[in-house]
Amino acid sequence: MSGTALVVGGGIAGLVAAHRLSAAGWDVTLAEATSVLGGAVSPRFLDVPSHGETGAPETQTLELDGGAESFAVRGAAVRALVEELGLGEKIVAPEPLGSWLHGPAGPVRAPRLGIVGIPGDLDAEDLAAALTPAGLERARQDAEAPMDRWAAALAAGEPVTVAQVVADRLGDEVLDRLVAPVVAGVHSADPAVVELARVAPGLLAAAVEHGGLAAGVAALRSTGTPGSLVAGLDGGMVRLTGRLVEALREDGATVLRGVRVAALSRVPATGGWWAQISDRDDEVVRGLDVDRVVLAVD
Repeated sequence: MSGTALVVGGGIAGLVAAHRLSAAGWDVTLAEATSVLGGAVSPRFLDVPSHGETGAPETQTLELDGGAESFAVRGAAVRALVEELGLGEKIVAPEPLGSWLHGPAGPVRAPRLGIVGIPGDLDAEDLAAALTPAGLERARQDAEAPMDRWAAALAAGEPVTVAQVVADRLGDEVLDRLVAPVVAGVHSADPAVVELARVAPGLLAAAVEHGGLAAGVAALRSTGTPGSLVAGLDGGMVRLTGRLVEALREDGATVLRGVRVAALSRVPATGGWWAQISDRDDEVVRGLDVDRVVLAVD
């Protein structure tokens, strides 16, 4: 099946959706309200003082990842996309130096044994350094507290959020200082909204099996592939955004920036959609009839 499609939103989700449709033979138009494509995977530019070959002072502009600087390797989806786009040789692993989180309490080292910031070793020095004595004592209750509530939720197939499980098992301090920054930074999500199964598949089942959330993290990490849980691209993750845009244009897709979809209505006669695309001053740029609409917006 193919036809015409409008993708609303030029973040990474919109770009991937447009790429999939275009590769399948659809005539795609992508509309992004800002001037920058990629959303959380877009560049930022930093001017820093430097010196030229003669020693004279000058300014050098650095292109940096403005959001995501790596991707999780637990799933294969991103790696597969990177390789599909011909960037497989650009995949690099970070130096094994660990990572740091910066929050209201200041910078703290992320748990070396952890999943999305959820610690797997309650006796680790990095955990003790990241928490107050009261917060550490609260987290260690996880090893003794019964798992009945979460076993019942698992058996019933009830959706549970990251915040629900972490706050109950490890306390608010672990949630706020360690988990929330990772979930927000890696998944662009609020732990009070995002489901645990989405960001840590199998963790709730492992926690129930091993009698605690930290024990579940440790069990999952012990069965994983040794090495970093993330990888990046030489030149930054922004290369992925750039290559997606190139692929869209190579396939003949229309990429619009600085416009918004001001109106969207169903066309009963065709079963399709009519969209009014306007510029930032609400001047109508064009009307567009399409068979399918993808909303890739917040």
